[in-house]
Amino acid sequence: MDLATMEQKTTDARYKTIYDFEIDALTIVHNVVIYQGVHSTIADMARQMLRDCQYDLMELEQCKDCYRMSNEKSDKYWFCKPCRPNHQLVYAKQKGFPYWPAKVKRTSAWNKACEELKKHQELLTQSLNEPEPRTNTTTTTTTTNTTNTTTTTTTTTTTTTTTPPTRPESDMRSSRDEHEARHTHRLR
Repeated sequence: MDLATMEQKTTDARYKTIYDFEIDALTIVHNVVIYQGVHSTIADMARQMLRDCQYDLMELEQCKDCYRMSNEKSDKYWFCKPCRPNHQLVYAKQKGFPYWPAKVKRTSAWNKACEELKKHQELLTQSLNEPEPRTNTTTTTTTTNTTNTTTTTTTTTTTTTTTPPTRPESDMRSSRDEHEARHTHRLR
């Protein structure tokens, strides 16, 4: 494997995934280290080539549209063009610079955990607002003793009731506010 072969495979669109491309880059580094030695200058350059390749592949994996537009730079405002799927837009600040519009291309594990916690919280709130059936079970045992025979009768009664759904406090507040607004409007 060499760079010319990788270039030819890229032009012929023979790479099915970006990982196939990375594997060929790793193979080049492996071959250089085997033939030139671990501590050779060429091995260091091959490892640097691999780091650059992996960085570009990571950028490509995050957003192919951003990667393409940033490398082509066909337009002065390439950064403002929307991608598929659209990025979340935020104002970001770097040290020594003012707040500036930015696209969110990836989130950290902490943000992902916060998103998951938010989903869990929503599910928990939803389950608390659903009615839960209540079951009451009554068991009655009757024993009858006649001369030499004992008869035992057991009766079980199950009653299921459903509690009406409770409205969240915010819904109650908003309906009260609406009622007060209508009432106040009538008084004017």
